[in-house]
Amino acid sequence: MDIRYLADCQEAIPQVARWLFDEWGCLLPGGSVERAIARLHERLRRDQLPLTLVGIEAEEVIGTVSLIPCDMETRSDFSPWLASLYVESGRRRRGVGTALLEAAVREANRLCIDSLFLFTVTSEAFYAKHGWEKVESCIYRNRAVVIMKRFVA
Repeated sequence: MDIRYLADCQEAIPQVARWLFDEWGCLLPGGSVERAIARLHERLRRDQLPLTLVGIEAEEVIGTVSLIPCDMETRSDFSPWLASLYVESGRRRRGVGTALLEAAVREANRLCIDSLFLFTVTSEAFYAKHGWEKVESCIYRNRAVVIMKRFVA
């Protein structure tokens, strides 16, 4: 698998937007695939946040992850965030998510970011296995979530 900046393979935007909306659209009031596309266009960067990475295999996009300034407006004191880690369902449990996660952490380090936050509904154990620590549990947009933090350097 090759990991690239979304900025370098913008043809993947519609597919990535569909994945993100299908997976987390319920957390975005008034969300739509079109709004997900617009958000991804804001992440077409390589040297500053927000940015998005995609996993590519045989020229097909198979996963994505982003680094963004804020992912929970209720916790704007936490920044920046790892967000939208997604792997195509048929490619899960093959190390794709781990590779994307590690690539995002390397990007954060390259950008001199010392720590990252994320929130998860269902994947606390996955992130904990990769060095993330629980900060708190809370309700966010009517869902129980866990906020986690990882030091990058």
